[in-house]
Amino acid sequence: MKSTFDKKSIDIFPITHGVYLFYGEGDILLYVGKSKNISARIRSHLAAQEERWLMKRVHRIEVRETAGELGALLLESQLIKELRPMYNVRSRQPRRIIIARLAYNEQGYATIKMEAVDYLDLKPNSPILGIFKHKTQA
Repeated sequence: MKSTFDKKSIDIFPITHGVYLFYGEGDILLYVGKSKNISARIRSHLAAQEERWLMKRVHRIEVRETAGELGALLLESQLIKELRPMYNVRSRQPRRIIIARLAYNEQGYATIKMEAVDYLDLKPNSPILGIFKHKTQA
């Protein structure tokens, strides 16, 4: 969903999980964010005194809905790493996640294998059982 930024048309944004992209003049990507409620999050950007400097630069907002919070988190991370928005400095640093995969040992028993990864690599014969932010959580 693409739209030209206008405070009067804020109601067009969905009330679902997803990612939003703020574009500035010349269609330069300024910021990528995620939210459980995209419409409410964009409203909070508009209301926050400390973010007025950013919102003055926004000319267009693009929204990408996701099936849930995890999908939004993964899409946001991927877009920041690929598109390198001007104001997402903190998220540019590579951050690994821990995944739990189904694996089988030499005797043929099902086991769980923990992996630290930079991105999700879907393997049909080794499905992901869980995704964690860090080793302690896993």
